[in-house]
Amino acid sequence: MTTVFKKKSLFTIVLTAVVGTIIEWYDLLIFAILMPYIADTFLPIIPGATGKNTRYLLTLITFFITFLCRPLGSFFFGPLGDKRGRKAPFLVSLVLMLIGSIGIACLPSFKMIGYWAPVLLIIFRIVQGFAVSGEFAAAAVTIGEHSPINKRAQYISMLVMSPMLTTVVAIWIYGIAQRMMSPQTFADGGWRLLFLVTLFLFPLSYYIRKEMTESQVFLKARGSLEVMIHPIKQTFKKENFKKLLLFLLTFGIGGGITIACYLLLPIFYLEHIAHIAHSQAEKIIVYATLIMAPFYYLFAYISDRLQIRKPIIVSALILALIFIPYLYQKIYEVTLTHVVVATPNTLAGVLLTADGFKWILLLLTLIGIIVGLFNSIVSSFFCEEFPTTLRNTSLAFIYNIGVGIFSSLVPILLTYYNDQAVVANTKALAIGQPIPYPYPSMEGFTLWKIVLATCCVIVLLYHRSNRQNKNGLEY
Repeated sequence: MTTVFKKKSLFTIVLTAVVGTIIEWYDLLIFAILMPYIADTFLPIIPGATGKNTRYLLTLITFFITFLCRPLGSFFFGPLGDKRGRKAPFLVSLVLMLIGSIGIACLPSFKMIGYWAPVLLIIFRIVQGFAVSGEFAAAAVTIGEHSPINKRAQYISMLVMSPMLTTVVAIWIYGIAQRMMSPQTFADGGWRLLFLVTLFLFPLSYYIRKEMTESQVFLKARGSLEVMIHPIKQTFKKENFKKLLLFLLTFGIGGGITIACYLLLPIFYLEHIAHIAHSQAEKIIVYATLIMAPFYYLFAYISDRLQIRKPIIVSALILALIFIPYLYQKIYEVTLTHVVVATPNTLAGVLLTADGFKWILLLLTLIGIIVGLFNSIVSSFFCEEFPTTLRNTSLAFIYNIGVGIFSSLVPILLTYYNDQAVVANTKALAIGQPIPYPYPSMEGFTLWKIVLATCCVIVLLYHRSNRQNKNGLEY
């Protein structure tokens, strides 16, 4: 039987992947932005001085559950993409994500249905986590297989930038919604409308994904029937599993906790740990993201021009290990010395001076640039290192464990260790003792540095990448 290849512009392929990624990451990030309202609506009131922090941590764990389910989803969507085609995970994940968002938007409150509210909230978050596990790997593989070798990282970097830029979109929509409603109306349920925004993009995204064609390199590889029928079995065979495990232990986990330092951590760190006023924290994140976004394309362009991946990626991990904890410490210090006034409601945070705002914007932008040096290139590197018939399964497995589990642990552990250090400092002051933790925000970074340092050592000692390998993408 003769296969007929439809011609689709590369722009359409990239647009298809980016729009879907924006939809799915919007639903994840808007949850993070709305966590105080979600906690007040779906969780029981916890008495005591630490009750508010406990509820916040429980909501943060609910956020984490979405990422925890992603490795499970990779065992479904990865093989689906290798067996049925790259667009199959696109369509299924998009529908599941929409179901989860509508479910959260319509979920009755704790006052109405009691403990069923948090239980159903977790179920809908599990659905969303399962859905998003099928999105990014399929998108990166699809763009990689359609791209020319001398521009592959550049095109994939457009996909990688989309979760970052989605942060800007989510904050922008959140700001518009707050201006359109009174504070009481928004808190009483107006915030639920933000989970329904993706309904407007869903028909367009579903249509262009349904019309998407498979790459010729994938269709030509379908002759290997054993691999196509049993992609998981083939993925975990010795010859592929060694590389898979090495990539997971190094670039997957190391990359996951590095990416989290800009993709997930800022909104939690600035507001909950540094206690910056919500309005200023959001502006800092938006401005920093817009400033550092062009660097993604620049780094990808340099990588394509020089035809190198691994040296840049390893350099980025080492730079992250050295500088990111230091930069976050400086952010914390600025909030102690450049404050206009604490707002009457301490939960609302502190207002920064103009100089303090500029300093934190600069520091967060530098963090984003370091993360971008790694994040803009690593997906194209993964695509080039695994065979076509196992590429989607392998990349889904690495990405969903590294970015899925380990990246989501970063804000949880940093928040937990910070809160414990603050409690210890408060007890010490109460009895007239010197505080044991001058910088409580840094306590969580100790474990972070140990894990990332271990990943860097493994990369330098054991990883041998062949840029012209016969298994990878050679069109």
